[in-house]
Amino acid sequence: MYNSQDFIESCLASVLDQTFQDLEVLLIDDGSTDSSLDKVERFQNDQRLRVLPKQDNAGVAAARNFGISKARGRYIAFCDSDDTWRSDKLEKQLAHMKATGAAVAHSAVLYTTEADARLVKVKTPVSISDMKTRNWIPNSSGIYDASKIGKVLQTEHSHEDYEMWCDIIRVGGASVGIAEPLVEIARRQNSLSGNKLKSIIWHFRAQKRIFSMRPLEIGARAIKNLSSRLIARMSG
Repeated sequence: MYNSQDFIESCLASVLDQTFQDLEVLLIDDGSTDSSLDKVERFQNDQRLRVLPKQDNAGVAAARNFGISKARGRYIAFCDSDDTWRSDKLEKQLAHMKATGAAVAHSAVLYTTEADARLVKVKTPVSISDMKTRNWIPNSSGIYDASKIGKVLQTEHSHEDYEMWCDIIRVGGASVGIAEPLVEIARRQNSLSGNKLKSIIWHFRAQKRIFSMRPLEIGARAIKNLSSRLIARMSG
């Protein structure tokens, strides 16, 4: 959480109100200078919540790694401070992982802006080969079994989520997806993920770094992926 006073309450409420109640919630304050911590006060009586303040704004990867290092549970999932979980997210994902034997899971998501909402359908399963095309696992939709995979940390790169989920799938095997949108992800005009051109550049750099891909291969995969997404939108 960093300067999230406008949405941290709805985010935290969605996590604590899960139908699966046996959970530990770690809230990392990455040096907020607004009233974010004041907004969290009303949740302090919930014994499942641990607020872990950091003294400086060290960035997304450092904050998540701090939380991962402190986590005590078997499963690790993320919810960015401007996103929300559907109340049955954990229950459905854990049941699906148990039924399939998978160590990694994700779901469809609903992307929202101030003007509209867009459903992004799930791909399942998602293998490491699939991840060469794009990141099929929005961070707030993912969950993994740390008892099988171990704790996977992020590196301070652009698209740190993408690289982390690639590392998780390499070790844990393909991620199984749930077709229902279990997460709502806010796309804000000033957010990093909302800057499309910057995101595309970061994605190309991440592909080159993670998979040692050549520029021509990256371009070919990008065109193929864009074409398939356009066809999907036209048919949907």
